[in-house]
Amino acid sequence: MTAPDDVQNVALPEADKEAIRDIQHDWRVDHRIDLYTQKENGSLRKTSNIAFARGDFVEVKVMVDIVTFWDMKANRPRADVQCAPLEVTKLHPARRVKVR
Repeated sequence: MTAPDDVQNVALPEADKEAIRDIQHDWRVDHRIDLYTQKENGSLRKTSNIAFARGDFVEVKVMVDIVTFWDMKANRPRADVQCAPLEVTKLHPARRVKVR
């Protein structure tokens, strides 16, 4: 198992690559994201990306960066909002979630 502090690249499934194709050049994470798993008693344990699976119920802590500027082309004010993930905590694994 890889230590949680090791920086890793995670390969995306083909369907996900297609979904982000148009925005991929705009989005890049250039910092380490802290990953946690919440235990039954509510305490958090640092973990690695292999602890996460599709469908897990997670909480994501983000930093929001809002930039306002004058759009010369449109001749009006505009805003650019970007969110940078800081932490991801797995609250419940997908295998324990029951759908009604």
